[in-house]
Amino acid sequence: MVRFSGGGETITARMIPIPAPWEWDVRRLATSFVLAGRDNNHYEAECRKAARRYVRSYRQHLRKYIHASPLEV
Repeated sequence: MVRFSGGGETITARMIPIPAPWEWDVRRLATSFVLAGRDNNHYEAECRKAARRYVRSYRQHLRKYIHASPLEV
């Protein structure tokens, strides 16, 4: 359990994963690339390029893994 407090209020949240499509994980990580780049003072174009490279690499590896057995992955 995680407790957040502030302004005289305490909010308790359980750390239970919410089922979602796997695409959301890909989008979240791509967004993280952009946000991390911004936080480290990189140009916006560089941040977006890093996110696109990640997505492209993910896609290419997924295509390769489709034809592999579970033990090969």
